[in-house]
Amino acid sequence: MEFNQIASPRSGVIQNIERISSLGLGTISDNAAPDYYLDNFLGLTNEWLDKVEQWIREANDEWIFDDTNNTGDIPEEYDFVNDAQIATLDADIVKIRRVEARDAGTTATFTAAVTDVITSAAHGMSNGKKVVLTTTGTLPTGLSTSTRYYVIEATTNTFELSVDPGGTAVDITGTGSGVHTWSTEEDWYDLDYYQEKDRIENLYGQDSGKPSKYFFQGRDFITDVPVDTAKVDKYRITYDRTAHHFVIGDTTAEPGFASQFHWIIVYGAVMDWAEGKYPDIYQKSYLKIFGQNENDENSLKRMLQSHYSTQNRDSKYEVGRETINFG
Repeated sequence: MEFNQIASPRSGVIQNIERISSLGLGTISDNAAPDYYLDNFLGLTNEWLDKVEQWIREANDEWIFDDTNNTGDIPEEYDFVNDAQIATLDADIVKIRRVEARDAGTTATFTAAVTDVITSAAHGMSNGKKVVLTTTGTLPTGLSTSTRYYVIEATTNTFELSVDPGGTAVDITGTGSGVHTWSTEEDWYDLDYYQEKDRIENLYGQDSGKPSKYFFQGRDFITDVPVDTAKVDKYRITYDRTAHHFVIGDTTAEPGFASQFHWIIVYGAVMDWAEGKYPDIYQKSYLKIFGQNENDENSLKRMLQSHYSTQNRDSKYEVGRETINFG
């Protein structure tokens, strides 16, 4: 249902509001003085857009519903700023579901011995880390540039490699020639929410490094340490955001949810406008949305939530983490 379909068949949101309210076709869309109805009903329809999206999320909170008119992908990626600890959230974000950071990857040289032990000073890797290898000459015999390896038996300056996580060490039978290099892959990891039991004052005055936690102050996103972008270059946030609101000049724009439920914002706007003034119109609109009671299977709200409780359950980014709401 288009927002303001001023041409035939005049079946837009505004035109249907004009019919149900009995104001008459053209009365709202003309936005004439002294009532300026379009200004008023624009606000009412946008309030109901937000309400519908809230009901959709209540119906199924395990997947991300997003207004189809919104732009940009969820989760959304951002660049960290070197040595910075604070970033400001976009104004349309209403709930944080997950925050991740991207390990920028590390590269260093190594030597290998026929004992299968690889030496690389202060390599900083732990068991299970994935690495790929390159060389200016010939890799040690038993190793390949086309294989992804997993670190095992890691110590401060040495490690061994396996083709499987936690597997047996690759049998190295020659030391090779040239300069050998290992590189870790760029890898996303979860940041944990900084709980109340953690001491916020411990966040400040620290050296830059790799963040492991985050918290919010107002709409500022704050990491537990200033970020060293040589170690961590990006973060991404999985979130819910507000509906894409209509503006006065919209004509063909449509609500960003299933079309069979567009009538909710029509009846909702009429109901709010009629409250206290036109009881019959108010009651008719109320019953369309809410039915005779909260269990009325024929109410638009109940049908909307039934539809979204099962639709597209696996089609969006699923999460099972603590969520942070913004009022």
